[in-house]
Amino acid sequence: MSENVRVKNEILSLIQRKMTAFFATVEGDQPRVRVIELVPFENRLYFATGSDNLKVNQIQSNPKSEFCLLIERECKNGSLRVECIAMIVEDLNLKKIMYDYVEEWKEFYEGSKDPRFTLVELKPTLYIYNKPGTSIIKHLEY
Repeated sequence: MSENVRVKNEILSLIQRKMTAFFATVEGDQPRVRVIELVPFENRLYFATGSDNLKVNQIQSNPKSEFCLLIERECKNGSLRVECIAMIVEDLNLKKIMYDYVEEWKEFYEGSKDPRFTLVELKPTLYIYNKPGTSIIKHLEY
């Protein structure tokens, strides 16, 4: 197995469960960062947000975005940054599937057709991985 394949498999294993991530969008010339709950589902990445949230307008204006995960292993820290294209999901069937899949969303939204519920898909374009306990940073295109 090549080094790139091994590293890519390691990276993908890091995002196989629901987790908290720092998500950045752009508003004009200013970056905006906030915390999201990243949800992997069938080899894709999603999060939910309120339709009136500023990040929805920011994504619609400029879909280039990035998220960052803190990686902790054996008392050592690293990080995974992922450059993405963010897309507002319009597919009502997919919105229902995802709404039913994530139990916590039921605390905030009345259903997948709730006008306050916006589903966002993140399509990775580049991984920037700083493995815990090392100073080695790997850049891998998706």
